[in-house]
Amino acid sequence: MGQIAKEKLLLSMGAILEEATPEERRFFLGKVPAIARLLWKTVGRRQYAKRVRSLRGPLPA
Repeated sequence: MGQIAKEKLLLSMGAILEEATPEERRFFLGKVPAIARLLWKTVGRRQYAKRVRSLRGPLPA
């Protein structure tokens, strides 16, 4: 299995975090480098949410 392309890292991180339990999220985020956590908080969450909306459509009201 090859490495994940750099432009897909935050998207992959979002998919992992979406499926993880709260305990698994804490463990995972504790293992990734601080810069990755910062990027996730500042850019990744919004980027992932936008991608998910484009694939799944808006959440029901």
